[in-house]
Amino acid sequence: MSTFSQMTERIVLLLATLLAAVYGQSNVCEEELVIANGRTIAVTSPGYPDPYPDSSFCLWRIRTTSQGRDILVSFDDLDTDLCGIVEVGVGPPFSRVTYIVTGDEEPADFTSSFPLVWIHFRSNCFQNSRRGFKISLTSVDKGRSGYE
Repeated sequence: MSTFSQMTERIVLLLATLLAAVYGQSNVCEEELVIANGRTIAVTSPGYPDPYPDSSFCLWRIRTTSQGRDILVSFDDLDTDLCGIVEVGVGPPFSRVTYIVTGDEEPADFTSSFPLVWIHFRSNCFQNSRRGFKISLTSVDKGRSGYE
């Protein structure tokens, strides 16, 4: 990851934490996950399947255990209000955005061409009643879709 990408990511997370503190919110989360070869993991919005917290800001970085792998990304569930936004990208966080979604229509599955995927979730609504999202990520052989 380049120094500029690392610095940008840290600044975004620092600003989110600062804004959360100023507005009395503590729904900032950050996690790095590793997918073993041939395995699937799930990433969910905070509290899923219960409604996600108001004023959330979360970032997940997901990578494979080896460089010769891709990541199959599948939306299993999506239920956000217009203020709940899910971004999914490939490579260092905030570098290449593949999807920006909100609402309840899951986008098509895609396979990354890079062994690193990031998911960013933000919500700035109050009194949310939506459950959020669930995304499955599977480590697959390079160049394979993950489907048999």
